[in-house]
This record gives sequence, structure tokens and C-alpha cells, in this order.
Amino acid sequence: MDESSHVPAAGKAHKFPYFLIAGLIIPDAQWKEIAAEFERIKALPGYRVEGEIKWRYFGPDNNDARNPLLHLPIAKRNALRLALLSLITKRRSCRIVATKSDTARAWELPYVKNKADLYHFTYKQTLERFEYFLQDISRINGAEQRGMVICDHRGRDEDRILRDYHAEVTERLSTFTSDFKHLVERVMLTDSQHSVGVQLADLCAGALCRSYTKDEPYWLEMLRSNIRAHPIKGIDGYGVVHWPK
Repeated sequence: MDESSHVPAAGKAHKFPYFLIAGLIIPDAQWKEIAAEFERIKALPGYRVEGEIKWRYFGPDNNDARNPLLHLPIAKRNALRLALLSLITKRRSCRIVATKSDTARAWELPYVKNKADLYHFTYKQTLERFEYFLQDISRINGAEQRGMVICDHRGRDEDRILRDYHAEVTERLSTFTSDFKHLVERVMLTDSQHSVGVQLADLCAGALCRSYTKDEPYWLEMLRSNIRAHPIKGIDGYGVVHWPK
């Protein structure tokens, strides 16, 4: 799981109207294959990229000294991004779940009192869709399927707060909280530069957020067939939660 955009302070939602957390579900049997292909694409003669992949690095105006794509012209950056996203789109077994939060409306809710609350409610609903996905495939396969959540490390205090929140929400018995019986361990936090899965989740989050914030449905349509969906109602509410409703 990874995020896109920022959680704004109350009264400044106009700067970041949407905040999005996306989860990329990768079957464990395909993890090594996808990771190897990810690194192979980066190393191709036309790219020769060394370093972490982030959605924002593909921007034409991103001149961050840490950006490993600085040597690539825009056409090459776009081609590389499409090649990396194809690792997802060519595999139906890789699924996407996400929550798009309308930050202005979220700040109007009485139970959103700080930025952590807004972040956590966005995280929780994405986590629930992962649990529902695991329930779906357990029912289809006739055997219990388990999943692990891996997120990007943000900072010592933020990591501690997220760990505590994840533990609380997955262990709480409540009619308002999902039963997270298909999850194993606690949330695992890692530096994204060391996780191909988190880097691909960042691309998914960036693509979906771009589709909503800039009204560029191209990215959403590219990923649509990989987003968890209801057979009739589609992705809204099933693979992509729009919060608040």
C-alpha cells in the first residue's frame, strides 16, 4: 500500500482536494517473477535506471536531485512508466484496491479531528477492501487465503502511530469494523526503495489520483480491469471507495 497527494490541514483542502491510498495485491507465487522483471526493465539499454521508482519522478518538471530519471527525455520516461505498469495490467491476478478521500468534506465530519484521523480513515477503508478481496478468493478457491500488508516507511513517529492504529482496527470487535481474519502479522513497514511491491503500489496510487485530480481518465481506464469490481456495479465502492460518501 502507498499514498498519493497529501493530507492538508483544516481550511487548506483546496490545495489538495483529494488524498488517495492504493493497495496492489500481488500473489506470493508471482512476487519474485514480477520483481525480477521490474529490475530487468529498469536496466534496459534505453533506460538504464538505477534507484527508486516514484510516480512523481515521471513529471516533466521534476528536477529533484534524487530523481533517477533525470537523464531520460520525457518520451522515455513515459515509455518506462507504461512498461512498469504493464507488469500489473498483463496479470489479471494482480488486483488493486483504493480509497479516494475528498479532503474538504472529510474535514467536515465530526470524528475527523486531525490529519492523522483523515489518513487513518482512508487507510482503514483500503484495508477493508483487501480483506474483502481475500474473502472473495477464499470462497472461490474453497480454501482460506491469507494476506500481508506492506507499507512505505514514513517516519519514526508516523510509523508508530500507524502500527498502533492497524493493530487497534484489526483486533477491535465492533459492528462498525470488518473482521480482518484473513490478514497475517501486523502491518509491515519498509523503505520503499527496497520494495518493488511498494514502488508499484506508488505507481497505482499516482495513476488513480491523477485521474481524479486532473480529470485524466486515461490512467484509470488503463488499470480498470485490475481493480476489484462487482460484476454488475463495477469498481466504485468495491475496488475504489469514494469517502465520505
